[in-house]
Amino acid sequence: MKKSKVLLTICGALTLLGGLFSCSNNPAPTSSATSTSSTASSIALSSGTSQSVTIDFWHTSGQGIDAGYVRYAKKFAELVKQNEGVDLTINCSYQGGYPDILDKVTKSFATGTAPAIAIAYPDHVANYIAMQQQDGRQYVADLSKLASDPNIGFGKQAWIGDGEASDFVPTFYQEGQNYVIEGMYSLPFLKSTEVLFYNIDQVHSYAKSYKPGELISTQQVEKWMSSLTWDEFMEFATYIKEHKDSKSALEVPVYYDSDSNLFISKCYQEDIPFISLNDGKMSVDFDNPKARAMVEKLKTSVDAGVLTTKGKVGTYGSSYFTSEKCIFSIGSSGGAGYQDPSGDFNLGVCQVPHNGKKKYVTQGPTLTILRNPGDTDAVNDLKTKYAWEFVKYLTSTDINIRLTLGYSEGYSPVRKSCYETADYQEYISEEGAEIFSKTAKVVIGLEDNYILTPSAKGTAAARTEVGNLLTQYFINKKTLDQAFADAVTETKKAM
Repeated sequence: MKKSKVLLTICGALTLLGGLFSCSNNPAPTSSATSTSSTASSIALSSGTSQSVTIDFWHTSGQGIDAGYVRYAKKFAELVKQNEGVDLTINCSYQGGYPDILDKVTKSFATGTAPAIAIAYPDHVANYIAMQQQDGRQYVADLSKLASDPNIGFGKQAWIGDGEASDFVPTFYQEGQNYVIEGMYSLPFLKSTEVLFYNIDQVHSYAKSYKPGELISTQQVEKWMSSLTWDEFMEFATYIKEHKDSKSALEVPVYYDSDSNLFISKCYQEDIPFISLNDGKMSVDFDNPKARAMVEKLKTSVDAGVLTTKGKVGTYGSSYFTSEKCIFSIGSSGGAGYQDPSGDFNLGVCQVPHNGKKKYVTQGPTLTILRNPGDTDAVNDLKTKYAWEFVKYLTSTDINIRLTLGYSEGYSPVRKSCYETADYQEYISEEGAEIFSKTAKVVIGLEDNYILTPSAKGTAAARTEVGNLLTQYFINKKTLDQAFADAVTETKKAM
């Protein structure tokens, strides 16, 4: 199913629900918070009393998904009014990229302007938890208590439409409990992982001479690509580099977007120590002989012009891929739209080749509920209640599937039931499916193979620094010893 067709189906469903919203090809304007700190006009929820509650939702999403947030925030506010008699306002506010929102949320605790809901990486939430341990104040709500609450827990409010916690993809849900203190402090919202986008036409052309008589059809090529190990993949890429047509636009066969993910994925795939938790504190383990050998091997491919990364070049691989300057682009499934060749060549999508274990990073927006030091406990409790109900609504099967198919650029839903819906099944099964559908098929097959890293103060720095390690070594700015030593030093500074 084309994305436009999915969106029309969703819009039709909204009309059946009462025509509360209109559907348009033009996204709604990005909303902004009307105030930096919100308070409820009254606290006690008494029968027949007019209530007014405002909560802020800080996010990192572009205008397309933001339009979905705004639409469903209004829809949810109407449901709250109908079912609880409360006038709820949700301000959806774009805060920039992930580093930006981390910085702004961190500062908001000191200024008393923290939002009720924020998008984050688990590493960000770990930093907020470390701050609350240091300051002796609660900044992050424990969602495990809300999830099991007999009145507002998962599956307890039929009007919201959320299912039981057991319906979440297990690794996604477990991620929110992988912190240094007991409880659950984040919830999966929209997810992505890394996949390999490739130019089928070019691969087929080179494969005919690389595997003469074996890879005749496109189907044979696609099956072969899905079975390659990393070493076999690099051997084929080397062959392409050595036999490229002089008239070809090809500059480098393989482009890897994330230096950090390249390092981390290979560590988990090849049983190389990365980081660990000891007595609630992070241990820096990535400076070891196996990691050094892995990095040196990657550098050989980089120096040979077979492999490059965003850190080395300074731009995403999608620009190289769509202009046919590379044949293989390894990037986020959440950014699949940027890899679309727009009909210039046939597209293939498969899992990223690996040596050893089939392990892949999981990325994408995670939701956390925050308590604002600038509000009283009573106001924070009220905001937390409605933030929690809105989070349940966004992660319900119905709304989560609408956001992923109708608004996102390749993100995956977080509940197992989403994948079983008629819309999602049609989306991934249609012949000649577009890039999002092809990507979704691959991602479904990786559900049980995601990497679950510990989240503590310093884990965000570890991810950044191993990426810097590769970049600095690849561009010959640092020796191997210097690159590892600096990465360890900078990571420990952040712990």
